[in-house]
Amino acid sequence: MDQSESTDRHREIQESVAILRDRAARLPVELAAVVAAEVPALPLPRGDRTRFVVTGLGASEGPARLLVALLSELGLPAAFAPVSAFFGAAPRGDVLVVVSQQLSPNARLPLRRSAAYGAVVLVTAVEACEDVTLVLSHPPAREDRILLRVIGPAAAALLVTRAAVASAAALGLTPTWASALPLVPGAVAAAVLVGERAPPDLFERFTALVGSSGTSELLHLARVKLVEGLGLVEPPLWDACAVVHGPFQAFYERPLTLLCFAARGDEPAAHLLRGLEQSVVPGRHRLWLHESTLPGPLALFEHDAAVLGLVLGQLARAPRNLIAWPGKGADAAIYALGAD
Repeated sequence: MDQSESTDRHREIQESVAILRDRAARLPVELAAVVAAEVPALPLPRGDRTRFVVTGLGASEGPARLLVALLSELGLPAAFAPVSAFFGAAPRGDVLVVVSQQLSPNARLPLRRSAAYGAVVLVTAVEACEDVTLVLSHPPAREDRILLRVIGPAAAALLVTRAAVASAAALGLTPTWASALPLVPGAVAAAVLVGERAPPDLFERFTALVGSSGTSELLHLARVKLVEGLGLVEPPLWDACAVVHGPFQAFYERPLTLLCFAARGDEPAAHLLRGLEQSVVPGRHRLWLHESTLPGPLALFEHDAAVLGLVLGQLARAPRNLIAWPGKGADAAIYALGAD
């Protein structure tokens, strides 16, 4: 690489980090717009017996899995289906929900199975799509140029949360945490700062994410940021109680960072994490704890924002090119499936 190429690459790296930082600063404002928007209920063709099939991949998997958790909390049958499940017979259900920010080629594959469902919902930043019963649109209209998306996935997650609350109202239900929705943007802004102030050496060793009180399944959104932002091999998601049932023995003799997530004031979770702290080896293992302030599943937005802060802090110390990422374009054999 000659001097000119090196200079261009350095400029590109700095630009990509600046783009990410700008989008992180815009995130609370965009989430506030989602909180203020009118959001309809999801189709309920069979009332409280409506069966939902929800899919999404990459950064969209987090919002998709969150929706499954929210619908299950309402007592509605809901299951997450990977996109590859639609290559064969369509997974059985009444309503299909597809989460895809820019409607990627792979996300079009489930939509081709729309005839198997009574209704199809698309959660996207794309304004129009044919053969869909309901489009739930979220900002921003575009979030390209860099690999890591931060506004769209969080906005999609908040949008499906609002849709779940509207669906609950249609069934005569009100989730106890719904009144705290207006607090999400402010809590997200604060959580980003908490992450940025984390110790600088967290990612010098293998990393895993640890949830508590059943939140580990909701950490997919945060995990994608570590994969796409820092280039980590996908960190595992562990429940705090399940760590000692296999994973503990596997990592005990190796350096490891455990990013732990819990709700402030959740004593059962605190008890589990104290036990985990007593079990690991100081110096060899690092525990970093983020405590959320929002109730119920809304804690997800704080945890996600805290990990965004971790990524920003790490990139400030060791910038990485998010514009010309490794493997760019080399994945077309699978990524392009569904394009035509």
